[in-house]
Amino acid sequence: MDTSRWDQLSDSYNKISADSRKVFLYPAMLSAIPESKELVIIDFGCACGEFTQILAKNYNNVIGYDPSRSMIKNAVTNNTVYQNIRFTDSMPTIPPNSCDVVVLSLVLQTIETEEEISKVLSDIRILLKVNGTLLVGMSHPCYNYYCIENSLYNQVGAAYPVHINSSETKLEFTDYHRPLEFWINIFCSNGLNILQCTEVYDNQEYFIEHESEIPKYSGILPLYLVFKLDNR
Repeated sequence: MDTSRWDQLSDSYNKISADSRKVFLYPAMLSAIPESKELVIIDFGCACGEFTQILAKNYNNVIGYDPSRSMIKNAVTNNTVYQNIRFTDSMPTIPPNSCDVVVLSLVLQTIETEEEISKVLSDIRILLKVNGTLLVGMSHPCYNYYCIENSLYNQVGAAYPVHINSSETKLEFTDYHRPLEFWINIFCSNGLNILQCTEVYDNQEYFIEHESEIPKYSGILPLYLVFKLDNR
């Protein structure tokens, strides 16, 4: 996988706060993980390690993996608290069939081709124990306002721009839209069993309180979708 664009974006990405992800998506994903503190959990595509640290607050054995070496360097620097995290940019350093839970937070939508997505899912199945759990959090494919307004819903792999601004930096990258049917089929074709699907809403009060721009359809349509799957 070519990580050059994420290597280039890593410093800008590191300056962006998690905003609605931290308030809405991460808690929804965390609530789907069993409470046993001894679970081995991988944050797959951990970027600068924000969700990884949240996981480490609740679980004793956490691995943050990202193929971008620059992202991992920032993740290591950012972690000044948790000794129970191991960060790596090398998947072969993680033993096969060693993980109880893998989380993918806003990762799959950044991947351009179906073949690459299947490769990621195949790699994850190698790392998971039998009947291990995979949690996939994504922007809701049915209610992405850019795709709705540009009639892109049925266009598998349609590219759309993502712009995230803060007082410190501007971050721009590309996500790739797939309809809900695509995700259901690709999970099943890669040997994953869908256990649960949860729609995650945001709310206008949060954005008003934080004096930030209110996303379109806030509080009306679900912002995120979380799949809970197991390794059959």
